[in-house]
Amino acid sequence: MIALIAGWSVYTLENQRQQSRFSIDVEKQRHALSRAFSQLYELQLSAQLYLQQEGGPTRDKFHAFIDNHTQKRSGLDSVMWLPRVNRAELKQFAVQHGPYHPFPPLNNHACQWVMRGDTFPALYLSPKAAEEGYLGWRADAQCENTVTMERAYFKRQPVARLIHDEQGHGVRWFAAITGRQGQLAGFLATTLYFDTFLPSLWQGDTPAPDIGLIAREAFGHQQMFATHSLSALNRWRNTHSPDITVPIAGSEEGLVVRFTHLRGLHTGLLYGVLVGLLVLSLGLSVLASFWSYANRLSLAQHLVNKQTRQLTHQAQHDSLTGLANRAALDNALEGALQQVSAQYSEHFTLLFIDLDRFKVVNDSLGHVTGDKLLKQVAKRLIQSVSGERVFRFGGDEFIVLLKADSSLALAQTKAKHLLQALSTPYKVDEHMINLSASIGIASVNKANASVTDIIQQADIAMYHAKQTRDRLAIFQPAMLAKVQQRFIVEQDLKKGLANQQFHLVFQPIFDGEQETLSHAEALLRWQHPTLGWISPAEFIPIAEETGYIIELGDWVLEQVADVLDSWHTRFPANQCPSITVNVSAKQCQSATFADDVASLIARHQFAPQCLGLEMTETALLEHSQTVGKNLRQLHALGIKLYLDDFGTGYSSLSLLRQYPFSVIKMDRSFIMDIDQPNGKAAPLCRGMIAMAHAVGLTVVAEGVETKQQLCWLRQHQCDYLQGYVLSRPIERTALEDWLLPKSHQRMVLVHG
Repeated sequence: MIALIAGWSVYTLENQRQQSRFSIDVEKQRHALSRAFSQLYELQLSAQLYLQQEGGPTRDKFHAFIDNHTQKRSGLDSVMWLPRVNRAELKQFAVQHGPYHPFPPLNNHACQWVMRGDTFPALYLSPKAAEEGYLGWRADAQCENTVTMERAYFKRQPVARLIHDEQGHGVRWFAAITGRQGQLAGFLATTLYFDTFLPSLWQGDTPAPDIGLIAREAFGHQQMFATHSLSALNRWRNTHSPDITVPIAGSEEGLVVRFTHLRGLHTGLLYGVLVGLLVLSLGLSVLASFWSYANRLSLAQHLVNKQTRQLTHQAQHDSLTGLANRAALDNALEGALQQVSAQYSEHFTLLFIDLDRFKVVNDSLGHVTGDKLLKQVAKRLIQSVSGERVFRFGGDEFIVLLKADSSLALAQTKAKHLLQALSTPYKVDEHMINLSASIGIASVNKANASVTDIIQQADIAMYHAKQTRDRLAIFQPAMLAKVQQRFIVEQDLKKGLANQQFHLVFQPIFDGEQETLSHAEALLRWQHPTLGWISPAEFIPIAEETGYIIELGDWVLEQVADVLDSWHTRFPANQCPSITVNVSAKQCQSATFADDVASLIARHQFAPQCLGLEMTETALLEHSQTVGKNLRQLHALGIKLYLDDFGTGYSSLSLLRQYPFSVIKMDRSFIMDIDQPNGKAAPLCRGMIAMAHAVGLTVVAEGVETKQQLCWLRQHQCDYLQGYVLSRPIERTALEDWLLPKSHQRMVLVHG
């Protein structure tokens, strides 16, 4: 009896020992696979930053980067550079890089995406991709790729998708490469196939010879890879691990992996029989050995459990802040969607939090200080939303997932509380740091929504809050449409100028004393072929942000110069009308701006005094030395300088003293209330007019919309008047028909 008991105990303990070792091996393999995907995602981020900083890849730079950042047996199938090429120019592009044959050929059907007028053929390849014949392969020929490429551009970070083709199953990442001015230059595409990637990852005895693996899609359940046949994996004596979800960075999809312990003969049974025989022969000595062995197994089991808990925690938590990480967020969102699908809850809400100007902290105080600040931010988030789940999404971005069925009103209340808590000054070492945040709110009530779409909605709402400076916004479908339209406008700005979609119209401005025509303001208009008329308030900020305002401003100056040349031949020299052009901040701050204007005047016939330049106060606040030098040179040429939107900034009076302005324009925000008897606008306008006249400046009033405003301004000796009450903008031909019979009148055209 003692021998049977001892044999059965050893058999049981041996099985437990093998199961414990198997659990450790499974956790190691899962951790290695997750780390490998993370390293590949970091390679995408590094390549994206490198190619953008280099100003566009060359073949040598591309190959040098691939050689330095990949190993020969990394498992990568291909790394490709896909430049952006206009579909109409593809043949010319192929000739320039010949012998070069893009495939598959273009057809009349293009995938429905925002870049369907362009194509992206492979130009530079990693060595293995060249051997496989990928040169010239057009990624956009597959609509599944275009969806991934479009998301990669909008997110400005790499995006991945699972692929299935004749070469097997794998993952393909796309990373958008943009120019210094934000325009899309192309994509970096990286592909791996599991049949080569996983064996490369598990070289030698990893996984162990007695461990098998099968991987399938997380959503589609299609098998992606297996180390053994299904019959070998499904033998009755084998032990299987639970299904493990391995996230793929950059993708809402992932792999579901199951490990199998491939058992041979039952060694535990053999050990049990042997121990039984020893018990019969050795008695008490075998019993003592058994208890010693049992104690060792108990200690080993304790260590295994501790290590497993540590690895599980590391996989689900951020190492810096201790908050739940992106993988945990994906799992939480999937769980919330399942709750909605099962009708256990009607909806759920998340808050997307982004710290404002956090990059300035890293750049000025260093990343060590920035990391300490992020720890304090994480602590405040946990304290401020007790009971809610807080995640670190990445960098200086955090997400709070509210309890199911939390109302939007409650979400707004919590968001406002968070904004107040995060804005309290932080003490990091010897530094006191002031910080603010912007929060986007997204509420989800559809079970078929994807994790990526949910996060994108909250991200778009946060971006809207940051752009409008409201600091808090709730996602609306119109926000997504606005983001998509902004992308189209940004991409088509340069095409619009090349295709002559821009033109000028003019709004007359009148003498304040006699109400006769004195000058006019030229307004820039854009007729987009598909979007129709686009307001300057929409495309001018985008042009300034991308730097394209310089080229647009140069075009306006050339158009004005042509008009001046025409008028130079039609009017006497002493009566030639003048034109004043509004210039952007980037133009004012360019070191060559004054020289460029001088060169423009030299190429044309009109006199320098016929041209004036108008600029806002904000254009003068940065690079003051360069701006001052430019303005003094322009004034010396005889060009009049106009200060626009006067009174809306913080240093208007100092600008009048510092720079050689001749005219100020009172902002329309003052004019609209001057006829209110108890308002402050009338005394302010009266003071600005008197101050300008005292220092020899003339005054233009913008936005005169009523007869009462017109009478008030005339009564208080405002020099020039502009507004719809006098005239709306008109075409150049209509203005010239108006001016020709009155050639004795002086005229100034203002571009706004």
